[in-house]
Amino acid sequence: MRLIDDRYDRQKGISWWDQEKLGQANITVIGAGPLAQSVILPLTAVGVKNLRIIGSYHANAESFLDFELNGPVALQLEGLEGVLREINPDIDALGMRSDIVNYSSLYFLENSDIIIDATNNPRSKALVLEYCKDTGTPYLSVGCDECFGRLVRLGTTENDVKLVMPDLKDKKQDIIISQIMGGLTSYEVIRQLMTKDELLEVALYYNLTNPKRFSFEKGCPLDDSVDDFSDKKVLVVGVGALGSFIVPGLANLGVGRIDIVDFDIVEETNLNRQIIYYDSVGKYKAEALADKIRNVTRRKIDINAIMSPFDAEMATALLEGVEKYDLVIDCVDKWQAREALNDYAINSSTPLISGGTGVETGQVIVYVPGKTSTPAYFMRTHENAEREREEELETVGCLDETKVPSVIMPNYIISGLMLSNVRSVFSPEKYGDPINGIEKYGDPVARISMYIEQEVVEI
Repeated sequence: MRLIDDRYDRQKGISWWDQEKLGQANITVIGAGPLAQSVILPLTAVGVKNLRIIGSYHANAESFLDFELNGPVALQLEGLEGVLREINPDIDALGMRSDIVNYSSLYFLENSDIIIDATNNPRSKALVLEYCKDTGTPYLSVGCDECFGRLVRLGTTENDVKLVMPDLKDKKQDIIISQIMGGLTSYEVIRQLMTKDELLEVALYYNLTNPKRFSFEKGCPLDDSVDDFSDKKVLVVGVGALGSFIVPGLANLGVGRIDIVDFDIVEETNLNRQIIYYDSVGKYKAEALADKIRNVTRRKIDINAIMSPFDAEMATALLEGVEKYDLVIDCVDKWQAREALNDYAINSSTPLISGGTGVETGQVIVYVPGKTSTPAYFMRTHENAEREREEELETVGCLDETKVPSVIMPNYIISGLMLSNVRSVFSPEKYGDPINGIEKYGDPVARISMYIEQEVVEI
């Protein structure tokens, strides 16, 4: 048996990974709101040691992960530093209470290896852009509002207006859109530090209300209605690298009841991806996560932990029972569990959101009965499940504890895309219907892309 006591073990297994570079890098993030937090969180998880956070006087960051950061900005930043050290004791975070409003404030940017401006402040972005052009410092500019996000790297073919983003001035940053864009941004930081593949050559976009999700064209503006998902019941199967972000996201959306199915126990090597378990090593994931949501949510949420694998037997029991879910979310990594979930969704006419990730890739498939094809159609789930069963028979008596290489960023991005689709499933009249196809992350040039199927197939 191989004993593992290194939280970075899973990412060190990536062929091109260089943990030493993360320990030496000086990364500056401008902003303290949801988008800046969503950039900082993955960088903290993977072990970027030196993080400088320049927080705006006008930031309104009330919470971070399962901590509260209420109060003046100075206290918010001090609290944020402490939270980051709780999540990963290896890092050294420094919060600096300042706006980038004039040339003298650019002093705070000195000695940065990479600078990320995650504000919606065009003046800040313009000043940082000028500084980075003069000094040759790599610069990533990212911004978002309630349904749209944009990421641009200095040095692409894009013009400076896209880097400055005047169209997002003073717009409120949505938590879920921030998660998607923050995940994309943080992985670009890693690529730049490790000179992995080609640097980002195009602007990246996410458009919740545009059927072409990753088009530069904004969709229809949202109406002023307030989402109320308090009557919705959601079943989340698997609360590892994907599900541990999904459940807090559902709580933020105000879902009234969340049932969690997972039988795994938190291990130290989970912590580079499943950061909400920073203080839960040795506990059941489902139980630990449910306890955290109960403790921190301001809404009354009925959340239940079920420590069990999801299989055909459980699917049958749910079909025969009186319980009816409004949505099932698949965050598992076993084909047989996916097969059982797919069959349950069809037989119960329940929408299903399925997500999966690799080291540098990920995808989301949404099933809405009568509107989209099933995940099994796109992923050949039944064939893969049968092959998995055959392989289990062939390896009986052999214990393989090899850990598959993995890192947080694809999981953070894909879970954000899955949460955006929760809105589309529950409120299509406001957010538009989910696509009949696959939303993908991992294209070497475009990074995020989509495949659309013309017909609807249920298998």
